[in-house]
Amino acid sequence: MARNGWPPGPRRTPRAVLPLALGREPLSFLRQLVRDYGDVSHITAAGEHIVVLNHPRLIRDVLVTHQRNFRKGRGLERARKLLGNGLLTSEGEEHLRQRRLIQPAFHKERVASYATAMTEYATRIQSRWADGATLDIAGEMMRLTLGVVGRTLFDADVEAQARNVGEALSSVLNSFWTTMLPFADLLDKLPIPALRRAKDGRAELDRIIYNMIAERRRTPGDRGDLLSMLLMAQDEEGDGGGMTDRQVRDEAMTIFLAGHETTANALAWTIDLLGRLPEIERRARLPRLAYFPFGAGPRQCIGEAFAWTEGVVVLAAIAQRVRLAPARAAPPTPLPRITLRPGGGVPVVVERRG
Repeated sequence: MARNGWPPGPRRTPRAVLPLALGREPLSFLRQLVRDYGDVSHITAAGEHIVVLNHPRLIRDVLVTHQRNFRKGRGLERARKLLGNGLLTSEGEEHLRQRRLIQPAFHKERVASYATAMTEYATRIQSRWADGATLDIAGEMMRLTLGVVGRTLFDADVEAQARNVGEALSSVLNSFWTTMLPFADLLDKLPIPALRRAKDGRAELDRIIYNMIAERRRTPGDRGDLLSMLLMAQDEEGDGGGMTDRQVRDEAMTIFLAGHETTANALAWTIDLLGRLPEIERRARLPRLAYFPFGAGPRQCIGEAFAWTEGVVVLAAIAQRVRLAPARAAPPTPLPRITLRPGGGVPVVVERRG
């Protein structure tokens, strides 16, 4: 422990350098930090103290054992520009109330009922792949998961909008690290092309979500999807009230993006690894929370069962019909945004099975 009470870390780096390093090469910077200072280190960036933890036991302490001592950081505070005050960004009693309202949409029986649609979309998309063709499986998985989340959670066919959604989402995520820089609020007001594209992307995603909400208001009823449950939800353990239109939008946007972007990334990374390292299964026996894509504790992702079901069903449906061999010798470069995207896509060669 350093003399001032903070863990060890770089002390003489100019104030502006650390945010830039985090923005340009965050993974390289953090790996070097761990190599130099161990599992607990400290940096100051943009006037904030940041403690970096790199051990499953410490991660469990934060997410589970002592979770009440921690709140969201600047990154997710800024994420409210896109997600509003949904499950990912809300805190305290508001988070608990919203989770109670949404939980029924993710009961085991309901998630199991989504498997048919997942299989249908996986079968449909792989049937388009010609034997010997080279394609970007990351982009293909984005289209697939968009179709699945649209059908199962919103009872809507949004696959035709995959390109618009993908471009809008990329514009938003590509600007994420600027929110961590000093004077980010000022930068957001300047005519910077990347930030202007991010604003346009947020507006496009809003348009898609609000259109689905408006359509459902015109034809109310339970269609067995998430949106129906959001519109009809009543908080029986709390004040007995339902959600405002804004709350429905915030939760729908959160689930829409979480059920699309994150699962697509996980599938793309998994397909690449399976193509390179058939023996990778033995590495799946990491300690708990060495890999924690869904978080842990009371803030553990509400859609974990949905994501696991979709991942397993999609991989099984594809693997029965094709083998996807990596088209590049080197694995994809991790591209950290709000999620960890495969930079440059995941090119694969289709090998149809007999």
